[in-house]
Formats: sequence, structure tokens, C-alpha cells
Amino acid sequence: MPRRTNKLGKSRGFTLIEVAFSVAILAGEVIVLFSLIVSGMVQTDVTQEFDIARNAAVSKLEEIRGFEFTEVFLRYNTDLSTFPVYGLKDHTNFLVTARGSVTVQDNEIDDLFYITVTIRWKVKDVATQDPNTYNEIVSRSLLAKGAKY
Repeated sequence: MPRRTNKLGKSRGFTLIEVAFSVAILAGEVIVLFSLIVSGMVQTDVTQEFDIARNAAVSKLEEIRGFEFTEVFLRYNTDLSTFPVYGLKDHTNFLVTARGSVTVQDNEIDDLFYITVTIRWKVKDVATQDPNTYNEIVSRSLLAKGAKY
């Protein structure tokens, strides 16, 4: 089908195929852009959760450093040495109280304690859609007898 032209011989507009092709390209670009935005939002949430957990672990380590060396093993080497961590969300996007735990290992050769703080919270695995997946962050430190922190 011949194109319509004006008096100067220039075409007067776009054909339906050209318009449809342009719309298809634009739609593809919008879909890619939207998926990048959603992916960025999810990654921001995950990063924020890990920051909350890391800050809770570091805070607990600092709290432990405030105790006398002999008191640390007695206070934190029990099954009850767990503590709440606030600000984390579960797989339903509701705020939950995650749990942290402290483990103290005694090095009998040196006057050192190996302290491990673990924060664990329930999340939904994006790939498998399994709501029974857990994220975990672990912070470790050494505590030396008589050291000034």
C-alpha cells in the first residue's frame, strides 16, 4: 500500500505497523525498568534487615566487653543466654522479635574467651517460596583477661 504524501512529497504519518512496533519496544523497556525497581526495593529491605541484625550483634559484644572477665563465662555460657532482637520482619512482612544467642568458649591455655553472637530470623525464600527459611548473621570476638576495651 503506498504511503500518503503531502504536496512536497513527504510522508504524512506513521503506519499502523510502525506504531505497533514502537509501542512493543516501549512496553519491553517499561517491564525491564519496573523489574529493576522492584528488585532494588527487595534488596534494600534485605540490606536493612542485615544491618539491624549486625548492629544488634555488635551491641551485644560491646555489652559483654563491659563485664569483668570472670563474670562473662558465668553469665553467658548457659542455655538461657538468648536475647530479643527488635526491628526485623518475618515472611509476612510483620515485625517480629528475632532471637540472638551468645556462645562463650573458654581457651584453657590462654586467658581468652571466644565469644560468638548469632542473630537468626525467619524469612520467606524468594526462589522456592518456602516460608520456613532463616537468615543468620554471626559476629565473633576474642575477650582477653585484663584487656581494656
